[in-house]
Amino acid sequence: PDWLKVEYIGVPPGKNGRCEVASRLRGRLHLLYTEGWPLEQRTGRPLGRMKVELTIRDGRLELRENGKLLVELPKLELRFHKAHLYLQMSSHSNYPPRSVFFDNLVVRPLD
Repeated sequence: PDWLKVEYIGVPPGKNGRCEVASRLRGRLHLLYTEGWPLEQRTGRPLGRMKVELTIRDGRLELRENGKLLVELPKLELRFHKAHLYLQMSSHSNYPPRSVFFDNLVVRPLD
């Protein structure tokens, strides 16, 4: 019932996107990071080939894109000790298809 998600959301008309980090805890949705959307960043940014690294340690989440820190959330409350990784691509019927590829996926426990 509790979850954490990192997703990339397309910003119309289909050229840009933005990252969003959210969680559900005790049935409540928490938007943890939205790249400032919708007040500061309505147009998104170009997304291309990216290496995404997500690290969760001691209640702290770090998300890196191509080696650069995108966001650090220092007091993340997670109430689960096991997780499943889902990779999915979805699109709205009003938009042209986009291609998304997942490659070289590595999941490992922290030392």
